[in-house]
Amino acid sequence: FARSMFTHCQMATGDAWASIVRPIEQGRNNIESGFVQLYFVGYMMVVGVVLINCVIAVLLDEFITAVALSKLQAQKALDQKIADHSFQPLDALTRSLMTFTSQ
Repeated sequence: FARSMFTHCQMATGDAWASIVRPIEQGRNNIESGFVQLYFVGYMMVVGVVLINCVIAVLLDEFITAVALSKLQAQKALDQKIADHSFQPLDALTRSLMTFTSQ
């Protein structure tokens, strides 16, 4: 059982899986050889799709987390900028009155 699991893991990672299938296939007749080919090719296709989906899921999760963090940092920076330079409607008038000089 352990050897079978190791072989399937080896095939799932693409580590020389053709060298595993060829000796198994050569000792069979045509009908059995067809089933062996069907099993291994089907296994590789299913495992390939599953692994690609797992990789894409992890990458998308990291991307979404990074985008959310970036948006949060941008919002905090904007809030800080607004807090540092809070403008009131009469600020321009107040400044002009403070610098007003009469003749």
